[in-house]
Amino acid sequence: MYQFNFEDAWIFFAIHMASEPNQSTGLRSIIGAGDYINKAVIGHDEMNSACKKFLYLKFIAQEGNKLKITKCGEQFIESIHLNNIKVGHPCELADEIFKHLKCYKLKDICDIECFTHSEFALVQKQYTEEMQKLIKQILRDLKK
Repeated sequence: MYQFNFEDAWIFFAIHMASEPNQSTGLRSIIGAGDYINKAVIGHDEMNSACKKFLYLKFIAQEGNKLKITKCGEQFIESIHLNNIKVGHPCELADEIFKHLKCYKLKDICDIECFTHSEFALVQKQYTEEMQKLIKQILRDLKK
């Protein structure tokens, strides 16, 4: 039996935030949204574990190396009424998603790896380097 955890909700919300309606989004955008939501960079194992569960439920679809929220996934989000929830931090919305996912008990999950370890590591490294450059630039600007 497979169950959802907070990391799954966090990643699902990151995919949702990074996506335009009916559009696929790349891993870089998902990692960035995940960092914004939870102040942490999504890991390879977390990403693949979450994707396997959401692909099984048909909440997301994979198109090459991109993901998108399906109609079923959008209906789940709408059922939570996320837009009406007033919170101080996006992580609280991920927690709200988790509260609604806890009732799902999966007998199985999709047996695929959404992103290879090397593919994921490359995008994760690029994101981290971009953020480090940005932080250095901000610090330089603050010293002026």
